[in-house]
Amino acid sequence: MGASTDFLAARDFLLSVREDYDRAVAEFRWPELTEFNWALDHFDALPT
Repeated sequence: MGASTDFLAARDFLLSVREDYDRAVAEFRWPELTEFNWALDHFDALPT
């Protein structure tokens, strides 16, 4: 997966378990991003 996809997967996981704190703490893993540029990797990937 790319940096943007990894970031969005982590965000989506946290949103999906937002009412289950214990599960969020137990299962969340930070994405391993070697390089991440908000402008290029996140905002440019969003549909316009």
